Amino acid sequence: MENILEIKGVSKSFGSNRVLDKVDMTVRKGEVHGLCGENGAGKSTLMNVVAGIHKRDEGTIIFDGKEINFSSPREAVFNGIAFVHQELALCQHLTVGENMWMWNIPRKGDMIDKREMYRKTDEVLARFNTEFNARSRVGSLSVAQQQIAEIAKALSMNAKMIILDEPSSSITDSESENLFRIVRELRDQGIGFVLISHRMNEVFAYCDRVTVLRDGNMVMTENVSDVEENVVINSMVGRELTDFFPPKATTEGGEELLRVENYTGKGFENINFTLKKGQILGFSGLIGAGRSEVMRALCGLGGYKSGDLYLKGEKIFNHNYGEAIARKICYVSEDRKKNGVFKTMTIQRNMVVAILDKIKKGGLLNKGLEQKYALEQIEAMKVKCTGPKQKVGSLSGGNQQKVVIGKWMNSEPQIIIFDEPTKGIDVGAKSQIHFMMRELCDQGIGVILISSEMPEVIGMSDEVIVMHEGHQTGSVSGKDITESNLIMLSSGKEIA
Repeated sequence: MENILEIKGVSKSFGSNRVLDKVDMTVRKGEVHGLCGENGAGKSTLMNVVAGIHKRDEGTIIFDGKEINFSSPREAVFNGIAFVHQELALCQHLTVGENMWMWNIPRKGDMIDKREMYRKTDEVLARFNTEFNARSRVGSLSVAQQQIAEIAKALSMNAKMIILDEPSSSITDSESENLFRIVRELRDQGIGFVLISHRMNEVFAYCDRVTVLRDGNMVMTENVSDVEENVVINSMVGRELTDFFPPKATTEGGEELLRVENYTGKGFENINFTLKKGQILGFSGLIGAGRSEVMRALCGLGGYKSGDLYLKGEKIFNHNYGEAIARKICYVSEDRKKNGVFKTMTIQRNMVVAILDKIKKGGLLNKGLEQKYALEQIEAMKVKCTGPKQKVGSLSGGNQQKVVIGKWMNSEPQIIIFDEPTKGIDVGAKSQIHFMMRELCDQGIGVILISSEMPEVIGMSDEVIVMHEGHQTGSVSGKDITESNLIMLSSGKEIA
């Protein structure tokens, strides 16, 4: 079978961090090629290089028989490579047709020919048997429908290869089946696909071949029909954990801080766990497994349907986040830019927004107390800044995260939930946050860690709850917290 894509000896570094190291890979016309590996293995970076988002440092890429070196994603698209990202890039306020033909708007003289634009859009959509049409506003579509709209847009650009990055992470099983039905039909018409996925059942159900990356290196490429699932999983693991993680708890934990029984809500069902003093409880699973939804629900941030919550043995219910904060339960969101900090405000003001009642005097803020609390947390969190009056938006990602944590530490929490706490920050800041989390735990604060990075979950957690598609698939502790066990449970499989 003829290759549509050939990657030969491609390397890429960001500063001193070598993300790809002489990677080789081929994709054939009319195949679905799985690309697997842990978070940080280099999967998305490799495809970003192919799609013109990043420049390669060395190596050769041949697409459809010609050597390429795209300078932008736009150039890649016009040459037949479409990238459907995990975070969809459609304009929500526009119609499907307007999104589809934005790159080449049909015109009648100097005017946009909307009738022709919508006719051509419906012509493409007819291949997918969609429940929406060209005039549907994208913002009204489900995530699965938007993914189909993205693929349809790629076909309108005459795509010869489509890259799908974790396409089923935020959609239901039935939506996923429909999506891959479309993928198979397009594959049979000669279009090549690269499927970036952590889901082993997905890879083995829909892919023809699979390539595994580990630490920026190509470990294996095999026909899916010739390889067992355990072989692929084992090729993804094996990395030694470093000293970036502090020593774990030496006991099985102390008194019960939080108990969750039969918790059910939007995106999760029948979740049970206990958080003990002196231990870090990790939550592992693929993106979209329902981990964040559980934590948001118990903090009163929506999605709750049924189940019981106990704080130090007392049954409670948080109707809203304000009640959770009053009970000293804090949630550090994974999206710090949207839900963690006020970027245009100073460090000082960000540090006290959760304790305004504490520092008010006669209806006005006590500037002296405000500065006192800010300076204490700047020192405790080791925030690198010019002073408390510096704007948070000018800080690095790692220092912004320290400000978020410092804000909640000022509220003297009993329980603090970290959702992807080291997402998008440098290694040095990661290590500082890891040690700080263990210190909080040692001080008697309950710590829950949600992370998609398995080394982080393994290196930090004393016990790990694993979720798959909204269900709790198991829990592991001690020596059983291994990458192979977590990958197996995260894929909905039982531990062998």
